[in-house]
Amino acid sequence: MVNFNNFLLAVMLFLFSKSNFAQSLSNLEFGEDNTFDVITWNLENFPKIEGTTENYVSNIILELESEIIGFQEINDISAFNDMMENTPGYTGYVLDANYGGINLGFAVKNDLTVIDDYAILSSSNYDYTFAGRPPYLIKVEKNNIEYYIINIHLKCCGDGYINTADFSDEENRRLIALNHIKSFIDNNLSNQNVLVIGDYNDELDDGYDDNVFQNFIDDNDNYLFADMSIATGNPQNFSFPNWPSHIDHILITNELFDEFNSNESIIATIQVDNYISGGFISYDELITDHMPVGISLVYNNGCTDSIAANYNPQAIIEDGSCVYDTINENLVLFFSEYAEGSSNNKYIEIYNPTASSVSLDNYAMAIAVNSPNQLGVYDSWHYFDIGSSVSANSVFIVAHPLSDSTILNNADMTSIHLSNGDDGIALVYGDQPSTNSSPQDSEYTIIDRIGDWNGDPGSGWEVAGVSSATKDHTLVRKCLIEEGNSDWATSAGTNTDDSEWIVLEQDDWTNLGSHNSECVEVILGCNDITATNFNQFATDDDGSCEYDAISEDPCDYVPTGLYVDNIIHNRVTFNWASPTVAPSHYMIR
Repeated sequence: MVNFNNFLLAVMLFLFSKSNFAQSLSNLEFGEDNTFDVITWNLENFPKIEGTTENYVSNIILELESEIIGFQEINDISAFNDMMENTPGYTGYVLDANYGGINLGFAVKNDLTVIDDYAILSSSNYDYTFAGRPPYLIKVEKNNIEYYIINIHLKCCGDGYINTADFSDEENRRLIALNHIKSFIDNNLSNQNVLVIGDYNDELDDGYDDNVFQNFIDDNDNYLFADMSIATGNPQNFSFPNWPSHIDHILITNELFDEFNSNESIIATIQVDNYISGGFISYDELITDHMPVGISLVYNNGCTDSIAANYNPQAIIEDGSCVYDTINENLVLFFSEYAEGSSNNKYIEIYNPTASSVSLDNYAMAIAVNSPNQLGVYDSWHYFDIGSSVSANSVFIVAHPLSDSTILNNADMTSIHLSNGDDGIALVYGDQPSTNSSPQDSEYTIIDRIGDWNGDPGSGWEVAGVSSATKDHTLVRKCLIEEGNSDWATSAGTNTDDSEWIVLEQDDWTNLGSHNSECVEVILGCNDITATNFNQFATDDDGSCEYDAISEDPCDYVPTGLYVDNIIHNRVTFNWASPTVAPSHYMIR
């Protein structure tokens, strides 16, 4: 028989606990809008209590608002997937290692783009080293920046000493595993933003000879354990309170040093137990025995447009503050080469004449196909691939995907949207209008052109006096051209002198992949050193050389620059620098 008063008391305690749980967790926070946040969290034997653990973890994920949380010890994959499906704003990823239920997973915020996820170092050769649970890599992108997060869970336990002679020694297995990870990053991700997170099952501050992390620590130009201050600090902040010890770590590569060294960046053990009724005892019983460890990397706000007058190369988040001097003054890119050759051998080359890389994020190619649907208006708008940029004093090549391998080997991007000779292409800057329209009726700018949008030119446009030069020819921009020209008529010109272009024969790709922007100044004059009017600065001889009259008396010529040319036995041959015309020899007495 149920005692009603006891039953009522139990219900009241349950409701109070639920209310206290919700109220406490609502005060938990970590991630911010202007930061990139990554957390590692071992969910011991997840879920500890079916139904209860999932509810707690889901709510904690939402309160932390981290971009990525890497989990270890996912025992029930179905329970994990169900939990993530009921965690709004996040997507779950899990790697089934098929090793006793100790699996790795991620919770990824939906404002990130997940490019790929896969196991690394996963062949059978590595099974024992990694205790059957290979590292789990996820590649993501946010604000046009790519990150590689590697989630690991290394072999536990040991006696605190590395025995390299014993392959089964726990410390030695962790040492070997970490060396494999370092080699993988060094060889495959050496210039990328990499974070290695997880349960390393070892402490960072062990002595030199027994420190499994020493190879990373010694390579401090390229790697940093962001949580070293926690490992060497107050034990109350350690990630594994039951021991207590700090064994959950976040390693970053040098590409992230600047972001981490920002005054507002954070590395912390997140004391979730402080927000749960019953403290760590309840936390351990209901959720896990590990505390999450998080890193918060600060994005700098500012103008991210490289052509703006106040461009901030350190800014990651665009804050709308960009200022432009004039509409065209800072639009520096222009077409440097164009080819419409045999078969599908087509490409267009864009040149950046500045000393800084220029992002193509706000640039596009607008094309009028043959005879445009509306005169003066493009027919199609084509952005460049996401993240594309033109390096300083370099070129960016868009080629037809079926073009010759010589072209494709130099290409930065492929597209079928290139000219057949009679299609006008414009390099434009700005947002694509909601409907096709002219630049006068929209907020985009035409920077440069090959052809126009003013009607069908026949098989192609005339350039430098060459009929249909945009068909079956290669066009190369003259070296003296330093900016784009939105007026195609003046750009094409009427002859070789007034045109901005040099017209080459079909399939002449001699200049592909670079642009000669510095003209060699032609100086006419006499370049014969023996002439009386020799000009040391002359690049081309103009036939103007003058010489002193040759005297009929050879003795009038006194040699200069006399030197011994040869000695054979008792004979010596002398020579001289000048004169060079006469006489042919001298007699010495």
